Amino acid sequence: MRMAVFSDFDGTITLRDCNDALVDKYIGADRREAYDRLFRDGSGTLWEVLDTSMRACEVPLETAIQLLLGEVKIDPTFTTFHAWCAERDVPFSIVSAGLGEIIQAFMEQAGVAPPITANQAYRHDTHFGLVPVDRACPTGVDKAAVLRAAKAEGLYTVFVGDGFSDRLAAPEADLVYAKRDMALATYCVKRAIPFVPFERFSEVQTDLEARLAGT
Repeated sequence: MRMAVFSDFDGTITLRDCNDALVDKYIGADRREAYDRLFRDGSGTLWEVLDTSMRACEVPLETAIQLLLGEVKIDPTFTTFHAWCAERDVPFSIVSAGLGEIIQAFMEQAGVAPPITANQAYRHDTHFGLVPVDRACPTGVDKAAVLRAAKAEGLYTVFVGDGFSDRLAAPEADLVYAKRDMALATYCVKRAIPFVPFERFSEVQTDLEARLAGT
């Protein structure tokens, strides 16, 4: 079985959403909740709301990245899982609705270099925003299309995620790991999409090892 693993970043690889951390730091939790309401009410797509909230922080991208590297932690078992994939020649990629520049900084800090598909940053001297890969896609990055392309190549697709931006990807994956009690897990339950709940990548690794041993 030729397998490939695709993972969300914010809240999946990281223990906290980066945009939440930024907004809380620079403009406050109340403003973050207001942005969340805009998204839930349908007043903007996810990428539009993210772009608005990032710009409102009014700090350069480099300043934001340094804050995040100091305050947001990645799953302590992620790098071991990444190494496990590499040892078995299992392609591992990050597919995110966040900013590629932020993800890249975290991966460099962790000492790993997976392929990253993500939105990109609009840079200004005093602030930054989000430039979507696909403006027509509500999340800016069409995760479902990424998985469909992998399946077209004959790969068994594994998707690991937690939140709203992962909902369209889940039905396309052959195997879904959804963070326990988070938005993706709730969505999968409502849509009767089979999934494996997890908290840490060590659990994903253990489950995949058992599945591969049984093939």
